Amino acid sequence: MNPGFPAWKAGVLDQARRPPPRFLTSWGFKLLFRFTTRDVGASMSCRRGFKFLEHTADVYVEVFGSSLEEVFELAAKAMFEVMVNTSKVKPVNHLVVEGSGVDLENALYRWLEDLLIEYCANNIVFSKFKIEYVKIENGGIVFKGHAWGEEFKPDEHDPRTEVKAVTYSLMEVKNLGNCWTAKVVFDI
Repeated sequence: MNPGFPAWKAGVLDQARRPPPRFLTSWGFKLLFRFTTRDVGASMSCRRGFKFLEHTADVYVEVFGSSLEEVFELAAKAMFEVMVNTSKVKPVNHLVVEGSGVDLENALYRWLEDLLIEYCANNIVFSKFKIEYVKIENGGIVFKGHAWGEEFKPDEHDPRTEVKAVTYSLMEVKNLGNCWTAKVVFDI
């Protein structure tokens, strides 16, 4: 190698033999940049669901929804999906949960915690969730939700990993324009 030729340029030359991806050209980059900064919020459709993220010791989940209520519902679904196969849980028992929090994270925490307490106290697992509202009231956040499930039966519900607690670790609730997202860590 030429001593006046920096080593990092060798990698650049190797890459130069291949045609650059279209978005790396100056015109394409400007178009991509303009699209991401101005148009994404208006044109992006909101996906719905949840996914599990990497975590060293616990279960870390990210939830996506078109409304705050939907995010609360899906966070509860994700929590019970960690514990059982929710598709095998019949919605025969109904629970109404009303609560409040000082902010969105605290309200989500309390919703999930109330469901987890019901599981621990009465051995009920849930598979269906409906939030009537999550709204600002008296400087805080209030919510009302419903959960349907049945008594936990290990031979029917495919037990998985028991969630011991909902945590505030890495918890966040965000509005992304026409989408909402939340991240929650469950202690197992």
